[in-house]
Amino acid sequence: MDTHAGSPPSQERDHVPPLDPRSRSARRAWTIGAVVVGYSAVTTQLIDMRELLTFYAGNELVLGVVLGVWLLLTGLGAWLGRHADRHGHLPALLIAGHLLLAAIPPATLVALRTGWHLLFVRGAEVGPTATVLTCFVVLLPYCVVSGYLFSAYSVVLHRGEGAHSVGAVYIADGLGSMAGGALFSLVLVHLLGHYPILVLQAGANLLVAALLAHRSRSWWGGLASFALAAVLAWTWLGIDLGTLSLQARYAGQQILFAGNSPYGSVVVTELEEQRTLFENGVPVAATQDPGYREEAIHFAMAQRPGARRVLLVSGGLGGTALEVLKYPRARVDYVELDPLILEVGMRFEPASLNDPRIEVIAGDGRRLLSRSGRRYDVIISRVPDPSTCQVNRFFTLEFFTAARDHLAPDGVFSLALGHYENYMSDELASMLATGYRTLRQVFPRVVMVPGRRVIFLASSGGLRTDIGEPLGAEGIAVEYLTPGYLLDILNPGRLADLERAVEADAPLNTDLDPVLYYLHLRYWMSHFGEGLEVPAGILAVLLGIYLFRIRAVPFAVFSAGFSASALEVVILLVFQAWYGSVYERLGMLITTFMAGMVAGAWCVQQRRRARKRGRLAGVAVALAVFATALPFLFKGIQALEAGVGWGQWALALLIFCLAALVGAQFVIAAHVSFDRVAATAARTYSADLVGACAGACLVSGLLIPLAGVTTVCLVTAGLNLVAGSVIIFRRTT
Repeated sequence: MDTHAGSPPSQERDHVPPLDPRSRSARRAWTIGAVVVGYSAVTTQLIDMRELLTFYAGNELVLGVVLGVWLLLTGLGAWLGRHADRHGHLPALLIAGHLLLAAIPPATLVALRTGWHLLFVRGAEVGPTATVLTCFVVLLPYCVVSGYLFSAYSVVLHRGEGAHSVGAVYIADGLGSMAGGALFSLVLVHLLGHYPILVLQAGANLLVAALLAHRSRSWWGGLASFALAAVLAWTWLGIDLGTLSLQARYAGQQILFAGNSPYGSVVVTELEEQRTLFENGVPVAATQDPGYREEAIHFAMAQRPGARRVLLVSGGLGGTALEVLKYPRARVDYVELDPLILEVGMRFEPASLNDPRIEVIAGDGRRLLSRSGRRYDVIISRVPDPSTCQVNRFFTLEFFTAARDHLAPDGVFSLALGHYENYMSDELASMLATGYRTLRQVFPRVVMVPGRRVIFLASSGGLRTDIGEPLGAEGIAVEYLTPGYLLDILNPGRLADLERAVEADAPLNTDLDPVLYYLHLRYWMSHFGEGLEVPAGILAVLLGIYLFRIRAVPFAVFSAGFSASALEVVILLVFQAWYGSVYERLGMLITTFMAGMVAGAWCVQQRRRARKRGRLAGVAVALAVFATALPFLFKGIQALEAGVGWGQWALALLIFCLAALVGAQFVIAAHVSFDRVAATAARTYSADLVGACAGACLVSGLLIPLAGVTTVCLVTAGLNLVAGSVIIFRRTT
C-alpha cells in the first residue's frame, strides 16, 4: 500500500466557475442538480437490474454483476473528474451531463430489448464471461457520466471551505438516492412500466439542465432540453416505445399482459394455443405443458392418495393446482409470493383457480408456515432451483424443519432440485448431495425420482418411486406419467446414479450458510464449460494494483465502502430468512440505509471537531466492533423478539447505524486528506465505490455461500482494523 504524502492543500488552484458561487440561487440550482443525480442513478440502477435479469433467465448472479460493475464504473467516472476544477466551461459540462443522464437510460432499454437477439441466440442462456462483458458495455455510458458529475458538482459548490463541498454533494446525492429508492419501490413500480419510469427520471434531469442553462445564459442548453423533452414525451405518449420494444423482446408471441411488481417483471404471452407467464424472463406457468405439473404433483400425492389437506408453495398456475384436485378428498392451500402473478392468473386462466376447494393465499410460504397452525397431509414446494438467495430459503434446514412441523404424522414433503438428463456431472451431484443431506437431517426417510427435474420425497412414513399402481387404483387420469414413461425414467441405472451422487459427504444448507446457492451457481456455469475465472482474475489484479497504490485515508474509505456492501447484504439476508421476502420491505430498507448515510455525513459536516485524523481511525474501529458484534446481535434479537414483530425494526436500526458510520467516514476522510476539490472528491468517492464493488461481488457471490455470515462479519472487522491501524501508525494520507 502506497502511503506517500499527498500534495499540500492548495485551494487557490481551484478554478472558480463562471457562475458566482456566492449567489444563493446558483448554489440552490447546483444542489438540486446533485440531488437529481442521486435520484436518477438509483432509479436507473434498479431498472437496469430488473431488465438484465429478464435477459439472463432470472439468475441472481446478474444482480451481483450489475451492482459490482455499476459501482466500479461510477468510481471510474468520479476518478475521471479529478481535473474538473481545471475546465473553463464547467457549467456547460454540467448541462451536457444532465442531458446525457436523461437520454442514455431510455435509449439503453430500447436497445437491449430490440437488439439482444442480434448478439445472442433468442431464448439461449448467456455464459458468465459474456454476462460480465455485456454488463460493462451496457452500463458504461451512464455510470461514467454520473460519477463524473459528483466531482464536477463538488467544484461548483466549493466556497473556499476545504472539503465542505465534497460532503455537501455526498449528502445531496444521498438524499436523491433515498427519495428515488423509496419512490420507485413504493409508488412507481406499482403504477408504471420501466420505460415511463425512465422518461420521468429523464424529465427531472431535463428540468435541471434547463435551470442551469437559464442561470448561465446558455441558449443551446435550453433548446436541447426542450427538444429532448419533446422527443421523450412523444416516444412515451405518442408511439408507446416501451410497449413496442417489449414486443420486439418477445418476437413471434403476442403479449397479453406486461406489468411490474416489487418482486419483478411479469409478462403473459400467447403463441398459437399456449399461454405462458414469465416472471423476470423465466417461464413459471404454461397452459400446454402437462409434464412438469404432473411430475410435481403426482409423485407426492400418490404417496398419500387419501390426502385431505394439501399445501402448494408457488407454481399453482397453468392447471397445477387443479392437478391436486384429481384426488377427490383433497383441498388445496395455494400460496404465491407475488400478488401480481395471482391477479394475472385469475385474469387469463380463471378456471385454474376458481374451484372452491382451492384457497388462494398471497404471501410468503415460509411466513405462512410460521404463522399458521394448520397441519397438512402433503406439502409440495414448486419453487425453482435456488439460483437466488430468496429462493434458497425454500431449500434450507430451517424451512424443512418448519414443513415437518406442519405435516400430519405420516405426511409427505416434496420438492424438486436440478435437472437430470442421463448424465450426472460433478456439479449436479454436489447440489443433490447437499439437498439430500439437509433433508435427511429433518426426515428419517428420503427418496429421489429422476424426472424432468429431480424430485425429492421426504416423510417419516413409507415412500415409493413407482407410482403406477396407486394412480391406477385411484383412477387418476394422466397424460404424461404413462406406464411406459415411468418404466423409462425409473430404470435401475438412473436410480443408481442418484444414489451414488448423494453418497458423498456434503455440507448442510441453512439460512445463514446458503451453500446450495453457490453450488447451483457452479452447476449453472458448468453448462457453458467456463467460469468467472478470467473476468474475476482481471478484476482481482486491478484491485490488487489499486490497493497497493492507495493511500491510508482512501484505504479507510475503501474499507467503509466494503463494509457498507458486505454488512448490508448480511442484514438483508437475515431479514429475508426471518420475515419472508425482503422485496416487500426493500423501499423501506433502501430509504433507511440512505437516511443513515445522510445523517452520519451531516453530523460530521456540522461539527468541525469531528473532522480529525483520530476520528477517522475511531470510525474504522467502530465499524470493526459493529461487524464483530453483528452475529451476537442477531441471536439476541431473535431470542428477545419471541414473535412480537419488532425484530424487523431492530434490523432496520442496524442498517441505519451501519450507514451512519459509513457516511461519517466519507466526510471525515474528505476533510483529513483535502487537496484540491476535484481531486479530493474523485479520490474519496472512487475509493468508496471501489470498496462497495469489492464487498458486493466478493461477499454475495462467494463468502456468504462458502463461509457463512459469521465469517463475513469477521473478515469485514479485520479489514477495518487494518485500516484503523494504518491511519494511527502512518501519518501520511
